[in-house]
Amino acid sequence: LPGCTDSTACNYDSSAICDDGSCYSLTGCTDSTACNYNVNATCDDGSCQFTLLLPYSENFESSTGTYTNNGWIRNSGTTGGPGTGPSSGANGSNYYMYHETSNHYVMVMGQQQWIPTALIVSLQLPCIFINTASELIFYNHMYSTSNHEMGTLNVKINGTTIWSRSGNQGNQWNQDTISLLSYTGSNIDIEFE
Repeated sequence: LPGCTDSTACNYDSSAICDDGSCYSLTGCTDSTACNYNVNATCDDGSCQFTLLLPYSENFESSTGTYTNNGWIRNSGTTGGPGTGPSSGANGSNYYMYHETSNHYVMVMGQQQWIPTALIVSLQLPCIFINTASELIFYNHMYSTSNHEMGTLNVKINGTTIWSRSGNQGNQWNQDTISLLSYTGSNIDIEFE
């Protein structure tokens, strides 16, 4: 009986006696309704991401929600950095997400010096279908008693930076709004880095 006799292949046939060269093993999302559907994938690897519908809201009170977190810290209370950050979340909430940028000091010849780093952290909300004229409304708290300690916050849509702030923005939560009108009728990925 001919078939695929490679037990690691997607189309392994345990009843095959003679390998017919038909084995294949490209993994990925095989569900055509998913945002990350891979037409070339032959084995589903469980990575499928499905569309989030609007309205969507997240305040981080119980978790990071559906965000993919790469390096941000979910916190309540102060950040622990000297002279930086909030003491609570925006609008009376307890929790927020942050990345500490004030701990990049080193001692050089007995003096403390600021060493900027290229560390990039991201918080990504994948696969949102923009079905109507919408806005991305978010809060940021970019405060430091020393301006060079504060990094840059970028907001990206589908990998393109559409909003950016750098440096000290004051010791308060700042609300910002980005129009998503030009994305109406399509899926987008939103990333904070």
